[in-house]
Amino acid sequence: MLSLSPDILKQFDITLVKKEVPFAIRADYRKWLLYYLDFRAKYSLPDSRPEQVRLFVAKLKEKDQTSKQ
Repeated sequence: MLSLSPDILKQFDITLVKKEVPFAIRADYRKWLLYYLDFRAKYSLPDSRPEQVRLFVAKLKEKDQTSKQ
C-alpha cells in the first residue's frame, strides 16, 4: 500500500478539522484515502474523477464492503 508524506497527511487532517469530521472517525478517513490512492495506482482509470470514484466504489462492492464502511 502507498504511504503519504507527513506534510500531505497534515494537510488532510487540517481539511478534516475544517469539515468538522468527528475525531473518532478521522483515522477511517485516512485509511480510505490510502485505499483510494492505492486503487488509482493499481488500475488504468479514466481522467474523470467522478468516474474514478464510481469505479472505486464498484470495486469495494466486489470485495463485499458495506456502504457503512
